[in-house]
Amino acid sequence: MVNRILNKIGGIVNNGIGYLHLFLEENGIVNKITHSFFKEQKNAIQVNHAWPLNIKEADKPLFSHYTNYETGHEQVFIVEKVYVDNLGVVSKGLKNFGSALPHPVFRNKYGLFYLIKARFFKNKRVLNSHKYYLLIHDFWSAGNYYHWLIDSLPRLLNLKEEIEKLDISILLPENAPRFITTSINYFKLKHITKISKNELVYIDKLLVSNYTVGSGHIHPEKVLEIRRKLLSNITGTGKFERIYVSRGKQKARRIVNEAEVIEILKQHSFQILYFENLSFEEQVLLVRNARYYVSSHGANMTNLMFMNEGASVFELIKEDNPNFCYWALSSVCSMKYYYQLSTIAEKDHLFVNLNELKANLKLLLNV
Repeated sequence: MVNRILNKIGGIVNNGIGYLHLFLEENGIVNKITHSFFKEQKNAIQVNHAWPLNIKEADKPLFSHYTNYETGHEQVFIVEKVYVDNLGVVSKGLKNFGSALPHPVFRNKYGLFYLIKARFFKNKRVLNSHKYYLLIHDFWSAGNYYHWLIDSLPRLLNLKEEIEKLDISILLPENAPRFITTSINYFKLKHITKISKNELVYIDKLLVSNYTVGSGHIHPEKVLEIRRKLLSNITGTGKFERIYVSRGKQKARRIVNEAEVIEILKQHSFQILYFENLSFEEQVLLVRNARYYVSSHGANMTNLMFMNEGASVFELIKEDNPNFCYWALSSVCSMKYYYQLSTIAEKDHLFVNLNELKANLKLLLNV
């Protein structure tokens, strides 16, 4: 109890100092970590997505954040004489480099207290001063399937030509999940430098590839290039035409009446799958030739990007502040997208309206 209170107080103080530091930076009172451009291309594009096939007029405002946006330009920053940890936090002195984080708000979380703790309690390792090192991951993508495939691997493409020509080493966390180590192998990189959980690496010349879109948004060209690259290397065909991917083994965002949901889906010949213990390639192959993919919102749905164009996706998602990133991904990959808003039960779990589910399945399957 005491530790919980102390952690809560520490978090509040850390955020407060972080906000103060950002204010001082924005007003020129405190200097930022300086950077220059290793590469910059003016190639922003406008992105819009087609409405879901079962869209309700009243729901349209819920989708507005995930469409009608402009991507950023491709930029690769170079920062000198900095520390990097295995979560991709870049620091110099007791300041972090905001462009290495997915959103400025996280500069508070990885601010003064975090950096002091890292500097005093982590081992230091100095990397080769004659080499360039490239950062493409962050604290989200270091362990999250969606953020790795949709946010981080596209950042690799910003330097795909230079990586082949120059002696550039990609930074990765040493404890990276299998989907990271497996998927990155298909890009045939010559040099990878791994950072352990208990160390800071000191780098003379660090390259930081920018986020061309904010998290939850999709850069169509880059995501489609990642899709093509992986599908061209992972050969084989899927076993099932109709699949339901369950989150029943997960701690978060389960469906509390999933037994009834599964019974209805089985009546329509859906195969019930769990991805937790499958390799990256096994997941890709299972969805590759599926015509219908049903699941509740979660990282498992990222695999829809490996289905054939024209396939159908049906997402069960919370009605309170839903995240429609998989609608955006479906649109980019030319999928037919359907959704069903569900009430929240027992923390963040879902309760699915079964009559509405039956009606949506008829639309999905055209029966």
